[in-house]
Amino acid sequence: GDPTWMGGKGKGIIGAVNYLSDKGMNVQSFLTMNLRGYGHGVFPFISSNLNDTKVTEDDFKRYDVSKLAQWDIVFEHMDKMGLFLHFKTQERHCENLLALDERFIY
Repeated sequence: GDPTWMGGKGKGIIGAVNYLSDKGMNVQSFLTMNLRGYGHGVFPFISSNLNDTKVTEDDFKRYDVSKLAQWDIVFEHMDKMGLFLHFKTQERHCENLLALDERFIY
């Protein structure tokens, strides 16, 4: 069966992956961080106020391991379905958002 998490969550995105695979698509391109970009909603960090101007350096050092585990489930399913994962780690708007040592971690 298809993977889910937290009692059945994730069916929508897993269904989208299945649909793309069923239609013969073989690549999916996506962002893993678009803070201060166009969508503002994708990031691997715990803090929910990262679009605020009062963000501290510590906000970028605390990763949401639950979110990363969910991403891992989706990425593994994409791979299983034959989709090439085209990672784009950030938009140009974000290139100076992280300090150099934080970029190495990310």
